[in-house]
Amino acid sequence: MAIVMAIDDALVIRKLVQSCLEQQGHQVICFEGGIQAIKYARNNPLDLVISDVHMPGMQGTSVVKQLRNIPSCENIPIIMLSTETSADWKKKAREFGADGWINKPFNVERFNHAIKTILTRFGHDVPAANDTASISSSDQSDQSDQSSNQSSDNKKSG
Repeated sequence: MAIVMAIDDALVIRKLVQSCLEQQGHQVICFEGGIQAIKYARNNPLDLVISDVHMPGMQGTSVVKQLRNIPSCENIPIIMLSTETSADWKKKAREFGADGWINKPFNVERFNHAIKTILTRFGHDVPAANDTASISSSDQSDQSDQSSNQSSDNKKSG
């Protein structure tokens, strides 16, 4: 089980992410914005952060940058979750310390697999998954970012 912080200004996305992660057995702490999330991260252990990119008050890239300055968050995986498809935003997120990117809307099964993949990559024990990941990291091509949008008949979130 991992302790995961989910940050998104959209309640429906926070609830969907929380539901997906809790079904995988993870503990989830949700925040509407980056300021509250950073305050929490300074005093509490985390294994994974999932953050929206565009939020009022503080952009997700700024959240990543500030989290990376917290000693306990220097080496945890941080995944960006966004409708943004610009390569510039993805590059900026990587430069600030993000480890992956998942496009919204996302396929729930692929989201779950992406979470398992990144947690495994960072040394967490998680059950094996059978489908393909929809996460991109700094060492993967941006083409994998689009894989989460290819299946329109699967359950999606917006």
